[in-house]
Parts: sequence; C-alpha cells; structure tokens
Amino acid sequence: MPFDYHIDTSLKRAVIKARGPVDIEQVIDIADKHISDPLWKPGYDVLVDYQDAEHFEMSNEYTQRFSDYLDIRKSELGNARIACVMPHNFMFASAKVLQTMAENFLKVYAFREHDDALAWLAEDKH
Repeated sequence: MPFDYHIDTSLKRAVIKARGPVDIEQVIDIADKHISDPLWKPGYDVLVDYQDAEHFEMSNEYTQRFSDYLDIRKSELGNARIACVMPHNFMFASAKVLQTMAENFLKVYAFREHDDALAWLAEDKH
C-alpha cells in the first residue's frame, strides 16, 4: 500500500503519507480506511503529504471523481479541513483544481511546503 496513516486524537487530525506510485483507486481506498477508523470523528482535519510520492496521475477526470467522492462523504467529514502537501508542479496544480471543485462543501487547500500546511491547520476553524 502506498499510504500510511494515523489519527492523532489530541490534535483531532488524520495524517496520511503517500510513498511511491499512487493512483486514484488507492487515494479513495485510504480515504475510506481513515474515515472508517474508530478513532476518526467528523470535523477532524486531514493532512495529506505527497512529498514522497513518485508518481500520481491526477487527471481532470480523477480530480472530478475524488471531488464527487468527498461530496458523498461530507457528512462523515464534517467541517474537516484537508491540507494537501503537493511539492511537484503537476500534483500541486491538480490539488488546486480539487480545491476549487470542493469549495462549496469542504475546505481543501494545496500547499507546496509541509510547514505551511501545518500552520494552516493550526489556525482556528471559522
């Protein structure tokens, strides 16, 4: 599996780390796993780190598919914020498209730097 995840209940956050090649099926699979985890609570934030991903094909079709997936699962996500660390240009651009697609139902933001994503998640929710 190209993802590891853990849920930090003290921070009310899931941390998902990608490594190696990644595809959309694996992204949806890890999302299902962390949302189904007994430690997960709606409203917990999510940090998704793709710094160690070697390849991630995120076409417009895949981006739309994942946006639709998030929309379907929004009640289980609550007011979660999803910070995506995407250091590579194509991944970052795809995450920015996802950010726009999801803006009416979920806060998803793309970051190039891990520290910037953590700083955003440390801010109070509005």
